[in-house]
Amino acid sequence: MTMIALLRKNIGPASVSCLVFLLLFSMATAQREPVNPGADTPTTLPVVSEKTEVKRKKIREGATVQGQIAVFRQIGNRVSVFISPGNERYTCLENLCLERVLRVLRENTDQVFWKIDGQFTEFQGENFFLLRRAVLSPTGSATGSKTDSATGSAIKPETGPDTRPTEPARSVPPAVR
Repeated sequence: MTMIALLRKNIGPASVSCLVFLLLFSMATAQREPVNPGADTPTTLPVVSEKTEVKRKKIREGATVQGQIAVFRQIGNRVSVFISPGNERYTCLENLCLERVLRVLRENTDQVFWKIDGQFTEFQGENFFLLRRAVLSPTGSATGSKTDSATGSAIKPETGPDTRPTEPARSVPPAVR
């Protein structure tokens, strides 16, 4: 008896037809070309041995950061923070504070320095950073001067009275349920 005859006898002809279809479909899709053949994305993940991995300094769960100068960068679909001194990179956990930082990053093409408060956490041997507070650094960097990301030269801050128009504060109506 063939395999198909055995399957028909034990599970029924409709189920066998379905299994044969799935088998043929999987074979056909495996032989197709990739959807985007010119893309630079590899089809398999690169294998990295443990010896070549960058050894990062592990920070204990619950360690806090207060008043440190940092830079945020969007890498892929995540945001990373580079905290001075040392500029170690940590992946940020998504929250409302990080969303506000990301909004400023999208509007500003220059490198923006922040004074941050937050807490570290660990998951599967990797450190993550939970941002609690982020304020644009008034000096721009840890050295005390703002720099233009295109030229690398120092930017002199503008001085003088604030001439921007102000609006009176408005009360927010209560939420309707």
